[in-house]
Amino acid sequence: MKENLVVFTDGSCSRNGKVGAIGGIGIHFPDQELPDVSKIFNKGKCTNQRTELYAIYSALRYINSRLGLSKYNVYVKTDSKYSIDCVTNWADNWVNNGWLTKKGEPVLNREFIEEIYRYYNKYSIFMEHVDGHSDLDDYNAIGNNEADRLATSATKKAIEALMPKNRPIASGSKTNRKIPLPLLSKKQKPTNKSRKPPTRIKNEVPKRAPIKHHISPPKNLDKLIVELVPFSQYN
Repeated sequence: MKENLVVFTDGSCSRNGKVGAIGGIGIHFPDQELPDVSKIFNKGKCTNQRTELYAIYSALRYINSRLGLSKYNVYVKTDSKYSIDCVTNWADNWVNNGWLTKKGEPVLNREFIEEIYRYYNKYSIFMEHVDGHSDLDDYNAIGNNEADRLATSATKKAIEALMPKNRPIASGSKTNRKIPLPLLSKKQKPTNKSRKPPTRIKNEVPKRAPIKHHISPPKNLDKLIVELVPFSQYN
């Protein structure tokens, strides 16, 4: 008879889907069959959906490599209804349609969905949706919040590794993700509003510049160029 194994998964993404987006995943085993996982997402474009799917795939691969999925009834608990629908409701049609949607477009995030779907069909895997970021003190809320903490921690570490020292961190997107504050350009630097403009002496006649018949054009000032350094890939 197979034993039951419960795993909570979650994904985190700062700047969801935008240039410079970065994220992480969290995998929590409430019964401590395996050590928990907090890992930086490094699989291409980073979005909330991709990190959620990657967390589930990573959990199943982790269990299979360390314990063997065939020995367990695995209950995957996630707050991503999208991930569950991809595997349990939509994947059958996508497979029959050559991994194309009804509109004939390639299925997004196929690289993760297809792998999860393969595990789902081969082993005793059950996917359950749980409420995300709940203040309740029950089993599912505690497990989901711990997976969320692990995912957020990975995202924060990735951001801190990319930030200059002594640069502040501002509040980010989903579940208090952290993103760096933008650097101010020279034009954006705060000025002293209390400074008064210079006073002009009454009846003072401004001096006129001497007339020159041959004035050469002024030299162009170099423009300030700000380079955006691409985010490094983390293993």
